[in-house]
Amino acid sequence: MPNWLRWTLVLPAALAGYVVIQLVVGLSSESMPLPQVLRDWYSQAMNSIVAPWAFVMIGARTAPVGRALPTGIALAVLYGIFTGVVAALAVMATTLTAPLWWILLSAVAGVVTVVVTCVHIYREDQAHGQFSHDTSETATG
Repeated sequence: MPNWLRWTLVLPAALAGYVVIQLVVGLSSESMPLPQVLRDWYSQAMNSIVAPWAFVMIGARTAPVGRALPTGIALAVLYGIFTGVVAALAVMATTLTAPLWWILLSAVAGVVTVVVTCVHIYREDQAHGQFSHDTSETATG
């Protein structure tokens, strides 16, 4: 696949991965033999971890070879900004469907997940020889 197409698909692939994971976890939690409130909390907890992982990992792996880490970091920052905005809105909201501590804990879990995902991408790329410490190519284009 040409690099221009891979770059074009990074954000759509990351978003698609995020949405698909949200749907899979949400639908699978509905089949659990638990009270609705526990299914909701399970679904929210799982989505706080698995969906951000999918967003960064799928987006980073869609990027051209050797560019997974910078792409993963960019997606992690984007996720962090989005999560920060949502958390700030939750703090300012007068009515919430979940306790504020739960929303903030979910936000922190998601941010920690994207950081850990970037570390995983770094280690994986190092193991496969796809990561270079030479920044001259990045500086020149």
